[in-house]
Amino acid sequence: MALTLEAARKLPSMSGKNKLVFAPTKYLDQEFLDRYRITFCQLPFQIYKAVDGLSGGKEVKAEAAKHSWHIFETHVRYSASYAKAAREGTPLENTSNVHYYVSAEFNRFVEEFFTTIGLSKS
Repeated sequence: MALTLEAARKLPSMSGKNKLVFAPTKYLDQEFLDRYRITFCQLPFQIYKAVDGLSGGKEVKAEAAKHSWHIFETHVRYSASYAKAAREGTPLENTSNVHYYVSAEFNRFVEEFFTTIGLSKS
C-alpha cells in the first residue's frame, strides 16, 4: 500500500512526535511529510512481488488479464531524481546526484517497454 494523502491524514497524532511509516512508495512531497511530522521509509516493491499471497499483486494480475494488459517485469521505484531531472531539464542519467541504480533501473524499464511495443531504443 502506498502512502497517500488520505492515508497520511488518517495517521494518529503522536503528541508532537514523528510518525515512522514503511511503504513501497509515497505520493507526497517532502514538504508535506515534514509538516505532518512523517518519516517515510521505502520498502522494496520486490517484497510485495515475492509474496504471492498479498492481494495487491493478485488484484493487479487479475485486472490486467481481464483487459489483456501487459505487466512489465521491471518495476520502477519512486525516486526524487525524476522530478529533479525535470526541474534541471536534463536526462535522468545526467541529473546531479542521481544514484546509478535509479538510472539503471529506469533504463531497464525503457528497454523492456520499447521491446514490448516493437521498437528499438536507438
